[in-house]
Formats: sequence, structure tokens, C-alpha cells
Amino acid sequence: MRDKNHDILLGSGCVNGEVFESARTDTVEKLREHIRFYDYIEIQPLAVYKHLLQNDSLTEQELKDVILLILKVAKEEGKMVVATSDAHYVDPELKIIREVYINAKGLGGKNHPLFDYKGKVKDYPDQYMRTTDEMIEEFR
Repeated sequence: MRDKNHDILLGSGCVNGEVFESARTDTVEKLREHIRFYDYIEIQPLAVYKHLLQNDSLTEQELKDVILLILKVAKEEGKMVVATSDAHYVDPELKIIREVYINAKGLGGKNHPLFDYKGKVKDYPDQYMRTTDEMIEEFR
């Protein structure tokens, strides 16, 4: 339960968050419940979701439909939607370090959530810190 006495804003998070997953798999009413919990809703550029296209989880049109559904329901619920780059590294050339991390065993021998067990993902998400101009271009 959130404490309304503190100045903390809660955002919905990325592809691994409950809002995105709910938009993919739940009813609109369940998505609405998830969206109501947050102060603002996050969406990311399509390049951040590209692993889902490569591993056949979604088609490009299905991905766009999921994002549009999130936008629609968030607007209906009066929630601000913000575009974030879901940055995990600063510069695009640092992506290789992230890929090593994704493919290495983590603590307790667990795999990273983006690890592709089926070997279909050939190019992991581009999660560098985008400039404002890059973000505007991504969302044209």
C-alpha cells in the first residue's frame, strides 16, 4: 500500500512490468486495475521490445496494438504517459557489455530475464540513453 504522505511517484516500468504484461495477456479491466495503481505510465521505443519480435512472442503489429492499448486505457484513467528509453547503458556501443550480462549466469545460477533459451534472439534490445531528439524520432 502506498503512503500518500511521501513525495514519491510510481511509474509502471518496462516490458517486464505488470502493465505491459497485462496489456498483452489480460482483460482490459485487469489492465485498467494495474494502470490505476501507478502515478504515471511508461512506454518505450519499439527497439526496446525487439527481442519479443525475434522470439515470436509478438508480431510488430501486435506490439504496436499493445502499446496503443496501454495509451488508450491510461488516457481513460487520467494517467500521464511518459516515453522512456529504458536505459541500461549510456552509449550505444556499450550494448556489448549488456549482452554479456544477459548471457552470463547470475547469482544462484539463474539466467537474466532477457536470456533466450531457444536461441532465436540475435539482437538484444537497444537500451541506451537516448537524447530528446532520438526519442522524438523513435515515436514518430
